[in-house]
Amino acid sequence: MSAGEQAVAPDCGGITVIQGSKSHQPPQQVNLAFGGLVQTMKEHLPRSLAYKDALRAFLADVDAGPKGAKALEAYDDQRAVDSYVVRYWTQYLNESEKRCYNFGVRLAKAQHQAETPWGRQLLAEWERNVDEDVRDALTDGFASLQERLWQKVLACFQSARVVVNRCPRCSRVVRTPRAQQCLWCGHDWHR
Repeated sequence: MSAGEQAVAPDCGGITVIQGSKSHQPPQQVNLAFGGLVQTMKEHLPRSLAYKDALRAFLADVDAGPKGAKALEAYDDQRAVDSYVVRYWTQYLNESEKRCYNFGVRLAKAQHQAETPWGRQLLAEWERNVDEDVRDALTDGFASLQERLWQKVLACFQSARVVVNRCPRCSRVVRTPRAQQCLWCGHDWHR
């Protein structure tokens, strides 16, 4: 397997991780040097929140967060980690979980739009030919499935079996799980 390829972490319920990246390291304490001033930054793990609470906090941060040049000055590692996990947590599901989650999203939308042709078609598909594993996963409803999957992924992040993608130079959270360029310090580790 080459650097940067995805692999499945068997000890974390099949969650996909990116292998070979130097930026995917467990949390640590980092000394940052900015213009002669050395600042210590503690890398954070995601907070234990219910999915709805984490999403609400993320959306509030997006609306109220600093814009433009002020955003470059106001880096908050806890906010960056929480935002990263809320944005990308579904990328860490295995194929079966993704199939259940994606069908659950569609089913929840169809239930709210049952009078539309699309909604009727999806609800008919649910009745006719949905796999048993999808039915079992959605027995308690989509919100329950979403919360179970969220807690599983969150536990893997908190135990450092899956880690947040960080810049190898400044240790700040980068934009996406596959990013190889830091938008904070400009470091680029593409091969």
